[in-house]
Amino acid sequence: MGSRAILMTVIGVGLLFASPSHAETRSETIPDKIYTLGAKPTCDNTTHICRTNILEVHQDSVGETRIKILYDAPPGVQFIGHQWGVELEAGGADHHVHAYSEGPGSFSCEWYAKKKFHGDNGLAKGYCEAEFSGTATAMSEAAR
Repeated sequence: MGSRAILMTVIGVGLLFASPSHAETRSETIPDKIYTLGAKPTCDNTTHICRTNILEVHQDSVGETRIKILYDAPPGVQFIGHQWGVELEAGGADHHVHAYSEGPGSFSCEWYAKKKFHGDNGLAKGYCEAEFSGTATAMSEAAR
């Protein structure tokens, strides 16, 4: 499944929504609350930045939801150690969007949202980016 695949994952009472559209949706239960996918991020040869899709994780009852997706380097790309998460919208007790280096061939992005008793619903919406060296080939553009 490519990084453009739109996911809708129900995790207990937590929800994960992917943007920009909900035209293709897939639903599945994930008991350990971690989802790993060998997706390909969108890479720009001008900026040398690869970017994931925007995802949104909701936690609507007391508890937490953690989603982690592994992104593989497209052909011609090596990640060079600078990854970051961008949180566009957030709420609840604890929340974050974090990127983690997994070596030159991949990086992971984690969305985390928590709701405490009598607290606001948890929300973490955002994306991750990674700096790369090399040149993303036309094949990686098609995987977007």
